[in-house]
Amino acid sequence: FNGMKFFLSGTFSSPSKADLTSLIVAGDGQVLPRKPAASDPHALIILSAEHLSSAQTRNWAAYGDRCKSYVWLFDCISQ
Repeated sequence: FNGMKFFLSGTFSSPSKADLTSLIVAGDGQVLPRKPAASDPHALIILSAEHLSSAQTRNWAAYGDRCKSYVWLFDCISQ
């Protein structure tokens, strides 16, 4: 995750937001405290399960394929 920025959107219970933050930081990524500009090509939006399955995803349309499920983080780590 070196050089990448992440914004965690939604309520995370399992894994917790703290656990996801620890994984990102351990991989040299940066967790952003607020929503990044849609024009930032290095910022990814990590959506909670709640946001993936709701109308919330429309709020992130400007980010296109830079919106990822929290599961994506684990897929990256496992490869």
